[in-house]
Formats: sequence, structure tokens, C-alpha cells
Amino acid sequence: MKSSDGLIKQANIMFFAGIVGGLGNFLFQIFMNRGLQPGDFAAFSSLLALFVIISVPGVTIQTVIAKQVSHYRANGDQKKIASLFLQSLGKVSLLGGVLLIIFMVASRFLTRFLKIDSQGPIIITGIALGMAFLAPVAFGTLQGLQKFVPWAVNGIASVSARLIAGIILVFFGFRVAGAMGSSIIAAVVSLGLALFSLKFLFGQDAPREKIDFMEMYRYSLPVLGALFFLALLQFVDIVLVKHFFSKTLAADYSTASVLGRTIVYLPAAVSAVMFPKVSEEKTRGGDSFPLLKQSLIYSLLLCFGAALFFFLFPKLIINIFRPAYAATVPPLLKVFGFALIPLALTTILVYYNLAVHRMKFIYGLGGGVMLHIILLSRFHATLPQVILVLGISGTFIFILVSAFGWSRKSKEKRSC
Repeated sequence: MKSSDGLIKQANIMFFAGIVGGLGNFLFQIFMNRGLQPGDFAAFSSLLALFVIISVPGVTIQTVIAKQVSHYRANGDQKKIASLFLQSLGKVSLLGGVLLIIFMVASRFLTRFLKIDSQGPIIITGIALGMAFLAPVAFGTLQGLQKFVPWAVNGIASVSARLIAGIILVFFGFRVAGAMGSSIIAAVVSLGLALFSLKFLFGQDAPREKIDFMEMYRYSLPVLGALFFLALLQFVDIVLVKHFFSKTLAADYSTASVLGRTIVYLPAAVSAVMFPKVSEEKTRGGDSFPLLKQSLIYSLLLCFGAALFFFLFPKLIINIFRPAYAATVPPLLKVFGFALIPLALTTILVYYNLAVHRMKFIYGLGGGVMLHIILLSRFHATLPQVILVLGISGTFIFILVSAFGWSRKSKEKRSC
């Protein structure tokens, strides 16, 4: 089937970029782990998790833009793609500024809650967040146009810039602020390359062509809710562990989490390719269910292979990553990967449902995430117990979401 063949081929492109980018992130974490004191590394990990959670609106923007661009692409409307891209850049710049101000106002509270010594790293994180809302407009356009090669190159360049900047800033003593500041430099590089890849859109003669932004806003609300719940599900445990446990134990968990969370990132390549293809298939009135099935199977194989590797060689991995943690982290890493497999597969279901406008799954996702937070807040006597909660909650949420996304009889034309 042509759509399936295209999915695997293009997913492999994104997967290759993901491997290179993952290696860059892995090296980044190694240098941050080695360059920062345990308490600083735990603070950095919690800020990074907070960054991901709060930047959900940026991911929402990318998803909405990709959905709309794929719709215009299916109809062959190049001028509307150009108009959407240019007008969205202006609107999102304003949104990023507003959210930056809100985050800065809350910086004092965040400093106390995360037990960080100064507000400097918080402010740096806020600046990075403000910039993080521009690139998704370009990324969403690339994704919707299915230009996966320039998008992949962009991702590799961004990770490389972050790695180099992070090493230099931490080496010169900027500590947590330097580690987070590298994200600002990466954002500048990433946005610049993305705009270069889309320079052909600036030559279009229809920057004022009417775009139905109200329809996009209506679509963005459930997308925002879904991706916010997904981000909470993926990262709230890091924030809560930093709050409930000592600096030493939080550092142990952060070290295991950095590696184990690779399981969550693996399906990202698949969902990135699947989303515009499913959206385009829906616009044309085709059957997108085979794309969902193939995406889940491919993602499961990737995740299980990685989890098995962590289970078999935890000491070897930790000795490479941070030998000082060899006595405490390997037992956590052995089970971390398997605990996160259901969560990783849930990501595929979430993006599939968003692509076909089937939004009822959000109730199951939101309820499951709230239960997940309650369980983590109640059952955190030990770090293995936290990981057990991750596995149980993830499995339960996958079952809830799959009830809405797996059934082939739930045809896309019913939704919207």
C-alpha cells in the first residue's frame, strides 16, 4: 500500500535524525551530569521537565499548523499555505511575549517550589520558553508539506548547537543557567534554518489571502488539552520526585529517567510522519486505519528493543553515562524502559485521534493523567514504587485512549 510504504520510508528518515539527535541529547546529558553537581543536575532536570510541560502551546501550534497545511496540500492550494505561514508568524510572536511575561511573574514561586538557589535559571528558562513559540510555526509548515528531510536536518543542527553551547556555558561556570541557556541558542539556530527551508513561501503573492483562523482556534483547544495532558503524563514524575525526595535520590531518578525516557522519544519519528498523512487521507476521504496499525506495530518493536537493551545492560550503560551512580541507578534503569512502553504507544494514539478530529479520547486521557498524578502524590515511598506507578498508570491510560482510537468501525467521517 503506497501510504504505508511512504510512512515507513519517511519514518526511517525521521528515525535516523532521531537517533543522531538522541545521541546529541545523550551526550548533552552526559556533559551536564558530569559538569554539574548532583543538586544542580536535579534542578536542571526539573527545569527541563517544566520547560517541556509549559511549552505545550508551542507543540499545539505546530500540530494545528501541520494539520491545516496538510489540508491545503491535499487541495493543491499553495498560496493559502504561504498566507497561513506568514500570518501565523505574527500572531504567535505576540502569544510568545505574553506567555513569557506570565512565566516571569511566577518565577519566584517556582524557585521556592523546586528548591533552586536563585531565580537566574528560572528567568533563563522563561526566555527560552518565549522563543520556543516561533519555531513551531515553521516546523508545522514543514511537517504539513511532508518535507521531512529539511525538518530532520534542522533537528540535528538544533541538537548540535545545544550540545556545543551547553558544554561551553557550563565549563565557564554558568551552572544551571548555562545548561538551560543552551536551549535559547538552539532555538535561534533552529528557527533560522527552518525559515531558510521555507524561503520559497516568502515569494508567494498572497500574504493577505483569507485564512479561517477561527476554525483553527476551535481545533487548537482540544489539541492544547490533549498535548498538555500528554506532557504531564510524560514529565510530571520528574517534577514531583524533585519535590518529594532528597537531592541525592532526585539525582538518581533524574539519571535513570534521562536514559529510560528514550522509550518515549522513539515513537516521535513515527507520529511525526503519521500525523500529516492521516490528516491528508481524511481530507481525501480515504481509510487511515492501516496507518495507525502500522505505526503502533513499528513503535512497539522500537520501544521493546530499547527497553530490553536497558534491562540486559544497565550497569554497562550507567558506567558509560555516570560511573558514580553505578551502585544505585542500574536497578531503576532495568525496569524504567518497560514501564514507559504503554506511555510511548499512547502518544501514537493521541496524534492519530487529533489527525482525524476524533476528540472524545481527551476525556479518557485527562482522567487517566489526573489519576496518575494522584497516585504519584500518594505512593512515592521509594523510587521503584514511583516507576511502578508509571507502568500501571501508563497501561491504564493506553487502554482508555485506545478505546477511542483503535476501533476501525469508528469512521473518521463521523467526527469533526
